[in-house]
Amino acid sequence: MLASHLLVVLPLLLHTHAFQFPFRIPFLTTQPKPSSEPVPHPPPRVAIIGAGPSGSSAAFWLSLAKQRYGLDDLEIDVFEKSSYIGGRSTVAYPYDNHDLPAVELGASVFVGSNKNLWRAADEFNLTRIPFKSKAAEGFGMWDGSNVIFAVTSSWWDYPKMIWRYGFKAPKRTDTLVKTMIERYLSLYSPHPPRWDNITSLASTLQWNDLITQSTADWLQSQGVSKQFIYELVEVAVRVNYGQDVEHIHALEGLVSLAANNVVSIKGGNFQVFENFLQRSGANVRLNTNVLSISANPSLPNYWDVRHQTNGGRTEVGTYKGVIVAFPMPRGPGDFIHPPPELHFPQRDYVKLHVTLLATTCVSPNVTFLARNSGKEVASLEGQKLPRTLYASTLGLTADEVEFNAISYLTELDRGEDAPAEQEWIVKVFSLREVSDEWLRSALGDTIGWVSRKEWDAYPLGTPSDEFAPVRVDKGLFYVNSFENFISTMETSTVASRNVVDLLLNEEFNGAGVCRRSLSADDRAAQTSFKGPKGFVFGWDC
Repeated sequence: MLASHLLVVLPLLLHTHAFQFPFRIPFLTTQPKPSSEPVPHPPPRVAIIGAGPSGSSAAFWLSLAKQRYGLDDLEIDVFEKSSYIGGRSTVAYPYDNHDLPAVELGASVFVGSNKNLWRAADEFNLTRIPFKSKAAEGFGMWDGSNVIFAVTSSWWDYPKMIWRYGFKAPKRTDTLVKTMIERYLSLYSPHPPRWDNITSLASTLQWNDLITQSTADWLQSQGVSKQFIYELVEVAVRVNYGQDVEHIHALEGLVSLAANNVVSIKGGNFQVFENFLQRSGANVRLNTNVLSISANPSLPNYWDVRHQTNGGRTEVGTYKGVIVAFPMPRGPGDFIHPPPELHFPQRDYVKLHVTLLATTCVSPNVTFLARNSGKEVASLEGQKLPRTLYASTLGLTADEVEFNAISYLTELDRGEDAPAEQEWIVKVFSLREVSDEWLRSALGDTIGWVSRKEWDAYPLGTPSDEFAPVRVDKGLFYVNSFENFISTMETSTVASRNVVDLLLNEEFNGAGVCRRSLSADDRAAQTSFKGPKGFVFGWDC
């Protein structure tokens, strides 16, 4: 039942620098030379712009297709404007000490139904670790002035939840989440759909109502109580997507609740994406800003990618295919020439503030909890306060929501440098920066290290059946269109696999990540293979 499941899973939902590369990164130097002779066709090359989960996995899927189709001449160039691989999947080190365990700063966890990341960890010999936090010892829901509901990992938690929300709401929500997951898993089946626009995929998966209604409206239409929606579901949505149930579409609302078997990669999830690129054999160019994509004036159906190197030099490369793997929330503007004829709806991104800190305070202090409640501090003394707080925003304005979550992650052991008291790593999610004064009010004068990061974390999940195109033009694809549908590390890899499939089919004689023209015997051999988590399209063919 979802009620008891949420008591275990909800604390885990919170956890959705520079480093050295373990491999050599070749640099591109070739530039087209002007000539009066007819321009020969260059070797087949694909450019991928962005080295986050979408771009790195796209390079990996292309490399698998090269092996399966014998496309030995196909070259893959990956451009990334930042200095590292992984995009919003990166880490921080307490006290900037790389000998201490890394703490996820961006995308923090994945789950059992995330079959590409799960399989990648196995294939790349990375260690999955069950995600745990001190929230497992108890958490509370904070309404701006009081803890309105709390659990303490005791036998009494489940009865308290049933008393507050009843049986129907948790059970009904559990059924809805399971139905969504079952349809989602068809994307890994031996014959998954291909899509060149998101609306058609939503129709295939019977999710039209989910993307055109808010989480609050849709769940209420399905018989889920308002209190359950605006408290427990709201907490999950705010922690995962920094939005509320009234403004985010129902599909992402359900995704926020689908948190079975939550894990992360020991040492940082970014290692998955480093491995994607390392094993792809792609030419990776970090600190390289792509300035524009233009149709080549001499070669029909080829694209020129103009980019600026770290040294400030401008270069141009010509490509048979281009995959745009970074967000364009305002559309392509003058980035693509000629401008695409297809419509790009504008979608702003949530600006999320992530604050990591080390403290010897064992839990948020009483003074902080009482300051807006009208209660005397003395009346709260002696209470067992939760180490993790989630914001419940029913009846609050945006300005009144000070944070989305405060969570104690783990103890910190600094060896000889450790203070006398036990230190803890704490993560704060908020929609505006939390000041040092605010932190002191929450945790006292006990903070030894603070790291702040502002992300354009996720697109606003406004209910709509309009999405940016996946296929922008012949040979030109936009993988991040999927983010407005579902925004996770895993779905970035699913979306990139689909884009690579479309590109290969269109530009490389009907090829794909997996061969589509198989004999009955070959197809039976492919689909009968069971990897560690069963058949996963893209890997098992």
